[in-house]
Amino acid sequence: MSVAVIFGGRSQEHEVSIGVALQIIEILSKEKKYNIIPVFISPRGNWYAGKEVIKAVKNPKISNFKNLSPAVFSPDTDKTLYIFNSDKTIKKVKIDIAFPWVLGTSGEDGALQGLLELANIPYVGSSVFSSACGFNKLTTKNYLKAFSVPQVEYLAIDKAQWSDKKIYDSIVKKIVREISFPCFIKPASCGSSIGISKVKNKSGINLAVDLAFKYDQSVIIEAAVKNAIEVECSVLGNQDPVVSTPGQVEYEGEFYDFNAKYLSEKWNVLVPPKLPANKVEEIKHLAKKVFLTLGATGGARVDFLIDGDSQKIYFNEINTVPGFRSGSMFTRLLATVGYSYSKIINTLITLALERHRDMNKRQTDFSSGTDWFLKK
Repeated sequence: MSVAVIFGGRSQEHEVSIGVALQIIEILSKEKKYNIIPVFISPRGNWYAGKEVIKAVKNPKISNFKNLSPAVFSPDTDKTLYIFNSDKTIKKVKIDIAFPWVLGTSGEDGALQGLLELANIPYVGSSVFSSACGFNKLTTKNYLKAFSVPQVEYLAIDKAQWSDKKIYDSIVKKIVREISFPCFIKPASCGSSIGISKVKNKSGINLAVDLAFKYDQSVIIEAAVKNAIEVECSVLGNQDPVVSTPGQVEYEGEFYDFNAKYLSEKWNVLVPPKLPANKVEEIKHLAKKVFLTLGATGGARVDFLIDGDSQKIYFNEINTVPGFRSGSMFTRLLATVGYSYSKIINTLITLALERHRDMNKRQTDFSSGTDWFLKK
C-alpha cells in the first residue's frame, strides 16, 4: 500500500509538523505492508517528494531544496502523485492513502483535505468541513454553542473593527464590561498556543490584540477560568469512537503556552486527573459529543478547562490534527485504552479507508435532473 506522508507547509507550526511526520515515517517503515512516499511542503509552499527529502529536512542548514524533486498531486481522480526528476522525466506514483500531517494553516484547516478529496485519495483525519470548522476556534465556538456545549464567555473582533476609530472605544468597553480580567486574547485560527496572551488589565489589551492579528484576521477574547485545571482527552474512530481516559496537564507559567508545550521539561500529566469520578465521565462524554457534533473522523484531541472551585467544565478547543509524537498527549492518552503508537497509526489508516469507501458509495449523478434540464 502506497502511503504519502505529507508534512511541513506554509504554517507557523512547520517545524512541529516535521517532527511528527518523521516519527510517523519511522513507524510506518517498520511495517512490511507500506510503501512510504514522503511529501514535503517547504515554508514557501513548494512541494517535493522522494526519499531524499528526509535527509534534507533533518539537516535544513546544509540542504539545498533545488536538488530535490518537485512534486504535485493532480486534482484528477487518478490518485496520482507526479514527481519531476532532474533528468526531466516524470515519475507517476499511484497513492493508496495520504497521511496529511501538516499542522496549522493550509493543512489543518481543510485546504489540503480539499485537494485530496478532488483527487479522490483516501486520507487520514477529518473531512474538509470538520477540519475547517475545528481549526477556526470562533467557528467551533459558535457552532457548538447551538448544541449547548458549555463554554466560557467570549467576544470576537476582526481587523476592520479594530482599526475603526469610531468603534474602538466601544469594543474596549465591551471587553471590560462583558469579559473582565484576567482574560485570554488569541487568534481565531492558529495552533500550538501561538499568538495567545493572558491579559490582566485594560492596559494590556492593545498589545495582545496586535499580536493575535499577526496570525489571523479574527481575534477571540475569552474570560479566564478561575484556578483553571487543564484536561485533555483523545478520541479515535469514526461513527463510534473510542474515548481515552482524560489527562490533567501540570505546567509552570501563566498558562499552557508554546514554551510549556514544546520547550520546557517542567510539565507533567496526571492520568486520571485529580477530579471526582463523575467529572471524569462527564469530560469523556463531552469529548465524544464535540467529536461527533463536528463530524470529526479518525482522531482528535479535545481540550477542556475546569474551574478549580466550582468544578464546572468548559470546552476549550478541538485539534483534528493533534500533536502526534510518541510522547504527545494524544498518543499518551490513547495508551490508557490499549493503543500503542504503532496501533494508533494503523487504526487511523483503517478508519480513513473505511470513510473513503462510505463517501464513494454516494450517488453523484441524477439522470432525472439531466433530462429536465435538457428539455428546458
